[in-house]
Amino acid sequence: MATNTKHSGDDGEGEGEEKNSSGNKRESIRPELSYDKVASKLLKDSLLLTALELHAELLENGIEVPRLRDYFSNPAHFEVTSVPHKESSPSILRRTSSLNTFDSTEDFPPYSEDGDRTDEKVAVLEFELRKANETINQLRAILTQATEKEKVSSPDTEADTESLEEKKSYPHEKRAINFLIQEYLLSHNYKLTSVTFADENTNQDLEDWDDVGLNTPKPPDVLHLYRDYGHHVIPPKETADFSCDVDFVTEMMDAERRIWESTKEELTENQRLLEEKTETLQQEKDSLDELAQKLESDFRQLQASRRRASLQDRMLHIPPELNRYPSEPSEPAASEKEQQDERVSVATMEELGCINECKREVSKALKRLLVDKISELDSESRLSAELASIAETADDVVSLLGRSLPQVVRLVKKNGREELLPLILCAVLTHPDPRTRDVLSNLLFNLIPRPDEAQRRMILAGCVAFAQQAGFQRVQAELLPQCWEQVDHKVIERRMLVAQSCGALAPYMPGDMVSSLLFSILRQLLSDDKSPAVKCHAIHSLAALTLYMDDVEKYQQVKEILISTLDASDESLVEATLKLFLPAVALWAVERRALSDLIVKYLDYLQSAIKKKGDSDHDTRCIHLVTVLRHFLPFLFYSTLRPFIPADRLDDNQDWSVYASRFPAAISELADIKKIVGNDYRSVALFDVHVSRENFEQTDELSWISTELVHRLLGISDQLSLSSTNLIEVWCTFVREVAQYFGYRYTVVKIKVVFESKFQSDRELLEKEFNSGVPCSYRTASHVVYAMGVLMAFIGREEYQQALDAFLRETIPAFASFGCPMESLRSTVEKLVLSAQSRELCSKSLRELCMHKVPSVRAAAVSLLEFAVGEGNDEVLSSQVLQILITLSLDPDVNVRMATISPFARILATSHDKSLLERAHIQFQSFFDDPYYDDHYPIKFEMLKALTKYGPQTEPKYRDDVILPRLAVTARKNNTMQNPGLKKDFALAMLEVYNALCCCFISDQALRECLLPGLCYLKADIAQLAGDQLATIEALLAETEAKVKKEAPVPQSAPSRERTASGSSLAPPPEKAQTKGSKIFHRLAGLRDKTLLKGKDKGDKNHDG
Repeated sequence: MATNTKHSGDDGEGEGEEKNSSGNKRESIRPELSYDKVASKLLKDSLLLTALELHAELLENGIEVPRLRDYFSNPAHFEVTSVPHKESSPSILRRTSSLNTFDSTEDFPPYSEDGDRTDEKVAVLEFELRKANETINQLRAILTQATEKEKVSSPDTEADTESLEEKKSYPHEKRAINFLIQEYLLSHNYKLTSVTFADENTNQDLEDWDDVGLNTPKPPDVLHLYRDYGHHVIPPKETADFSCDVDFVTEMMDAERRIWESTKEELTENQRLLEEKTETLQQEKDSLDELAQKLESDFRQLQASRRRASLQDRMLHIPPELNRYPSEPSEPAASEKEQQDERVSVATMEELGCINECKREVSKALKRLLVDKISELDSESRLSAELASIAETADDVVSLLGRSLPQVVRLVKKNGREELLPLILCAVLTHPDPRTRDVLSNLLFNLIPRPDEAQRRMILAGCVAFAQQAGFQRVQAELLPQCWEQVDHKVIERRMLVAQSCGALAPYMPGDMVSSLLFSILRQLLSDDKSPAVKCHAIHSLAALTLYMDDVEKYQQVKEILISTLDASDESLVEATLKLFLPAVALWAVERRALSDLIVKYLDYLQSAIKKKGDSDHDTRCIHLVTVLRHFLPFLFYSTLRPFIPADRLDDNQDWSVYASRFPAAISELADIKKIVGNDYRSVALFDVHVSRENFEQTDELSWISTELVHRLLGISDQLSLSSTNLIEVWCTFVREVAQYFGYRYTVVKIKVVFESKFQSDRELLEKEFNSGVPCSYRTASHVVYAMGVLMAFIGREEYQQALDAFLRETIPAFASFGCPMESLRSTVEKLVLSAQSRELCSKSLRELCMHKVPSVRAAAVSLLEFAVGEGNDEVLSSQVLQILITLSLDPDVNVRMATISPFARILATSHDKSLLERAHIQFQSFFDDPYYDDHYPIKFEMLKALTKYGPQTEPKYRDDVILPRLAVTARKNNTMQNPGLKKDFALAMLEVYNALCCCFISDQALRECLLPGLCYLKADIAQLAGDQLATIEALLAETEAKVKKEAPVPQSAPSRERTASGSSLAPPPEKAQTKGSKIFHRLAGLRDKTLLKGKDKGDKNHDG
């Protein structure tokens, strides 16, 4: 369809041309024809492609037709509609992948085989592709033209050259230079550097010149540019004043151009000749070097042979007067030359320094043979040659060390090879031959097969000494290749040596080398090595490397390594990361002002971990994350101190150390704020003065802490589960350290007010829900965190003691009045009483709340008073707490009386004062014996709960004589209970009590008469109502029966056995077991009855029986 439309449009144009050429109206028609009319005609006839091309060409010429703009910018004209037949309206143009007006070619549905719609899509895409290519070519041409203009207008003077050097390079220039550098590195086999260079230029394809973006051919390589740089001579310009026309100036420019060209040709020819001459001289130099080496070797061999001969001659000294053969007339006289060869020419005694002379006349051959046989010298061995050519100069000594050390190392025991390190190091430093130095460097790292920690330290000391003496170029060329070779060594100690050497050499290497080569070695060890010990040493060295790196990209990689190692499964690696690597990265983050990002990341991790409450290692994972945050905390405070660090030196006349007293103990040696600030606490003093001002100005770090960090602390405190006691304790420590680091004033105005505002809004919400009848399920650890974290940070200050007292007086009545669960306050009070500083204050607040006029508040306060029992001395307990408990045990409200059971049971378990225990025994026994409580099952349940918790710690005699008999009676009564649900719950509670008491030592009589019958009664209820617990009660019974059988039977009278069988022996103990405090009990019981009668008259209906 698109093809037909286009043809029809061409025909229309042809007809129009014929009409315009045939008539005389040609000149009159043209002014009346406008683009708007043409556009209207094309759109009316549905010649959309022609209209689109006209619109595009007009836009390129700066002309915009509103009709075409409105039409093609309206997506409604191109929406896909159902096309029932190909003869349907041709004005519907489907959407294509145009960047301006179309969306996607995927919107084209399949059509029939006529190909009309396909041709239309192809035509549109070809048009868009052509336009895109034209745009790209135009941009490349513009960039090339701008570059060429800048080259033409380049400055010639020195001042202009300096300004050009200071000018910032353009992106296309950087891309071209990067391409040439990469080409040079690859052509000269710098593969590792080329890979690193390519990694640092990820936004460019360094192997494609077209990626530079210029329409120019690729320039010659870097070496060619360097050699050609000095040959561009700019001839001096002669200036003169002329009054001439343009032709004369043109002729002068042509003449100068010809001079330059001739000069260029001459210089090029000279360059070629010089290069040829240089090459020839280089060849001659190489040949002379080879000849010199050969001559030196021959000279040494000759010198060695002469010295061997001299040594042999000294073994047998012959005086000159005896070194003559007598003439024998019987034999023909030899020639003078033969006689001279046969005689031995030996130095005199004075020349040789001998004290003895040879007394025989010997021939030279015989003497030499005799000396060889006696001394047994091996002239062919290496050692004989070395001995014969003992070094005479320092260079000879170095050469001797280079030749001898590899042989000596093989003969030295492994445990003593470290003694050779100075010799090896000296030889490596001073030997002139690079190949020998490479052998010795390899020997340095392979000296000991499995070097221990002390031996590795010695080797590292040698490496450091080499780096100090030789410089980083030789370290890079000689030591680092040895490290690369040892990275994959199968011996763990070798890989540990590599990891340690990277950290030891880092201070002596340039920053780019540290960021590239050393960092790559350590990262490979951390990622590929399976040994935790190797990874620990790699982390140690990486911590040292961070002090010498400042690359942004490397910081991101180091941060990722920190996060991964902190999440490792090996505890030693995590500990090394916390103690060394984390402080180093934190300092880098402080410098980059990015420490808050790390803290936010770990706060996010902590919140995610808290939500996963079903995991087995939930608390362990969360505690680890809080520990990481605690390690970050000193550096966070240091980041806030940096604006206040004074520039001048420390004034020794004033003691600033008093400002360090508020800081908590350092969690690690490097995370110590005292060492971070260098014991200069003036910045701390200035910080305290600054935050003490009203409406003080906040820095970026302080603003982030007050607006985000404090609210995150409160949010995490709300998410903590009250059952995770260890996690809550660690989190309270973290919050307390935050307050201690930032000081009292900042905590008051920025942290404390946030928690108090949250509690006030919570109380308002609870009151609203209570008034509307919604059950309260408010359980949060934020109260524990506020009390133990925020308030305990400065509990020694009177203001914080008052704040803690006000917190308890406001929170406890609110929880009691609105019917909230008391778990949060129980955890808070339980932790407060553990501290000597807050125990008395907390106990005092609770005792005063026990006298509150509202019964629910009294009940809540006395239940919390349980945790104060046993933490103070007995005198205070006897005079204050016990008196309050006895008074509240007679309270008209039954819930208040019931709340005193657990405190009384805790007194029985923790107190050692006899008079105190006597009063507590009587009061606790009254809850069993008083008929008023026989059918009051909430009190019975509270009694069983208290006995489960504190029964095993009570006095054994009281447990055997009072508790066990009454438990047996209670179990027997439960057999006759009519309510099945209540009977089952009571039986399960009894099972918990017996399960706890069976672990204690119980007398034989109590076993037979109390424990065993009680378990039998309980077994009947368990078998009937809770069959799943039957195995537990049977195990307890079997254990008790076994204990009874081990003891000898006790003879009893018939009436006694009958009483035991009938159960009457389970009654309270006889009167002789009653103590002198029974009179006090009867007096208290009478007072209680009177109080109950008064409460009944007032309408107290709380008795559930």
